[in-house]
Amino acid sequence: MAAYRDFLYTIGNIGDEAIDIVAILLCAYAIFILPLAVVLWIARAPFVAVWELSGFIARKLTKLTPSDELKILNKIEHQLIDVEHNLATCGDRIKKSVQKWLSENKKQFKQKVKNYFKLAMKTINHRKEAYILARTFAGQFARIECRLKANIDLAIHHGVKPDINIGEEISRGSFFSIHHASWDTEEPLVAKIILDPIAHPDMAYMEAHFHRSVTDLNIEHVVPLRYLYEEENKKLFILLHRYPSSLHDYLRDHMAEVTIDKSIQIVLDITRVVAHMHNYELVHRDIKAQNILLDNNLQVFLADFGTCQHGTENSTVIGARPLAPELTVESNHDFTYQGSGADVYALGVLMYVVAPKPIYYPITQPIIQAHIDTLVNIPNSYITLMRRCLLTEAKSRPTAHVVVNELEMIADQIANSKPCLQCFDRPRYARCLPCRHKTLCNVCFNEMQRLATPEKPPKCVLCRRLIADTMEDSDSNTYMS
Repeated sequence: MAAYRDFLYTIGNIGDEAIDIVAILLCAYAIFILPLAVVLWIARAPFVAVWELSGFIARKLTKLTPSDELKILNKIEHQLIDVEHNLATCGDRIKKSVQKWLSENKKQFKQKVKNYFKLAMKTINHRKEAYILARTFAGQFARIECRLKANIDLAIHHGVKPDINIGEEISRGSFFSIHHASWDTEEPLVAKIILDPIAHPDMAYMEAHFHRSVTDLNIEHVVPLRYLYEEENKKLFILLHRYPSSLHDYLRDHMAEVTIDKSIQIVLDITRVVAHMHNYELVHRDIKAQNILLDNNLQVFLADFGTCQHGTENSTVIGARPLAPELTVESNHDFTYQGSGADVYALGVLMYVVAPKPIYYPITQPIIQAHIDTLVNIPNSYITLMRRCLLTEAKSRPTAHVVVNELEMIADQIANSKPCLQCFDRPRYARCLPCRHKTLCNVCFNEMQRLATPEKPPKCVLCRRLIADTMEDSDSNTYMS
């Protein structure tokens, strides 16, 4: 599909819509510029009449006779009759002219769409074969790319090899081990090394290819690829900047210190990265706390692009549990699935993982209502967005861009909130109805509901009116009219 997309770019198809840019410019000319020009041309008549009249009078002012005056008046009358006739009919003439032009070009536009459709139909039946062919040779092309990059990096360091501590592992994953490294005067670095290059000969090269592709996009909050180094035995080392810890380690040690605004900022930073990648039809496929690194300022950075692929070119079931429903063994997908939906599902899991709670525990099973019920004093808007990201149907989930927009609104809601009027600690979220006073945090409101009885129903702490319902909004004012 990527090759087909590039082909369509070449022949003039831009994005998902088959639109000829020349046709767009001509349509704009016909709709806006041409009618204006015609109107101005017709409307010039009274100005011409006035100009000719003034010139004629200037020339003949001293030589007028009664017959000359009559001729002048007749000429003016004819000019005004012409103007009246032109103004009465110019609208219909312009409309007919524009409609004729649009009709002719509409036929050409439809024919171009049909041609593109026929071209697509000729190749769509071969999509699976094209995918298999592309995947067959992707590793070889990635090797060529990585070797060129490794030679350039070696030349930058004047032929000096990097210093990699092979004997000591910092950490180990399913396919790679991480080691301390430095290169010339540059440190601290880490080297990522494939554990079994015989069983997975292309994995390191494919990871380096996609990591380099994402790095070239200059996205904030991404662990950038620093260097590549290949030994003579064709073993590739991926060199990265060294970060103090992962989000997984940080949450394990500091979960009780995480506030809701910090949780939202973590998810927002990572979601912005994912949305940017999706713009280029790149999907990560393994978003989890272990693959998010923290610097000394507790800023988060997305790492580990070994599972990255193009948007619809996904055939391998890969990623951390809980997997998106479309990736489970029971799901019925052919040779590809839409990876952007799986990324959004992983973002929903991340929203739960980083949400404030007493202790941190990695989630490996699908998130259910019992998990969500353990979260306290979380905005309902955050809970609702998390549920939408975790929907079973991938097409029903929001896009990463929608998640970014909604998280930004929730972040504003948190930033502008005032302290609860009961505990004076947590921010206010619940606005009482019908009085519309925003007075309590969710914890205090839930406790009020728990203690309520038919004899003592919940009442607003300000006006003492009965609370029929509550709502959330981004308005920080205590009262909203």
